[in-house]
Amino acid sequence: LLLSSTLLSSLSMDDMNIESIKELKKKKEHLLIQRKEKKVEIYGFVFWVVSFLVLGIYLSWTILPDTILHSLGITYYPNKFWSLSIPCYIGLSIFLVIPSYMAICLMLTPDLDSNEIIKFEGYLNHPNSQIEELSLETVNKYLYDEEIED
Repeated sequence: LLLSSTLLSSLSMDDMNIESIKELKKKKEHLLIQRKEKKVEIYGFVFWVVSFLVLGIYLSWTILPDTILHSLGITYYPNKFWSLSIPCYIGLSIFLVIPSYMAICLMLTPDLDSNEIIKFEGYLNHPNSQIEELSLETVNKYLYDEEIED
């Protein structure tokens, strides 16, 4: 609202026609897009800084001996076993998720001789459709029966 009143005050009453209102709307949309882009940039920068901070904390916890951590006053932290096991678990889960997803898709795929992959009734429901679907028996009869001659 403040943005609109500022832009409106810059125009005189003589300039208030349809073209100037369209230009005003374009300027307002442009400024809103710029404001949204700045938010995305700020969130991206904050995420980048936080991710490097977390990486630094993780590496210091993993590499530094317990005596140095105790001398710094850090006494409550997980066992060092988890510094290696959690990345291994994550890597293994990613390695196993992709084949599992592919296996589920293959299990849900109908067989090649199934009628589900042959018959499609979506276009038959249309009131103006003159397309008729042939049954599987009729198609096989015309394709593979040698007695039929046209």
